[in-house]
Amino acid sequence: MPADKLIIALPSKGKLGDDSDNFLARAGLPVYKPNRRQYSASIPSLPGVEVVYQRPRDILSKVSEGRADIGITGLDIVAEHSQDSADVMVIDELGYGRCALLLAVPDSWIDVSSMADLADLSLRQQESGAQLRIATKYSNLTKSFLYRQGISHFLLVHAEGALEAAPRMGYA
Repeated sequence: MPADKLIIALPSKGKLGDDSDNFLARAGLPVYKPNRRQYSASIPSLPGVEVVYQRPRDILSKVSEGRADIGITGLDIVAEHSQDSADVMVIDELGYGRCALLLAVPDSWIDVSSMADLADLSLRQQESGAQLRIATKYSNLTKSFLYRQGISHFLLVHAEGALEAAPRMGYA
């Protein structure tokens, strides 16, 4: 990384990407990207700055590895990977890009309507030699949440994308 350049990593697509570009524009720092398919850009009012577009989950590692000086990504990603990036600090929450992490069960589980019910199910499965299987892309956050709820017998299945289909597809 050139010492005379400040490299800013921004989300490459989606709502978080659009909101980040708009945030900088409202701050008087519009990003100039001559071609939407390009992954590098500039901020004309800041000649020593280079903008690189990355997937939100890659931004944290780019900053941690020193390949970007600053980045905008989701707090969910920072929280999930904080142990891998202890040298990265959150400067501020920007007030956009909200997300919620949800725990859902199949509609057919009519006897599970609370975390206490899920804890009971986990214990029953443990007693019968089975395991509660949970699909997630946030293994660390999910594990921490379940432990706080008193649920310790489960198997996390890492998955990306539409996790609602996991029970129907048989992997969670």
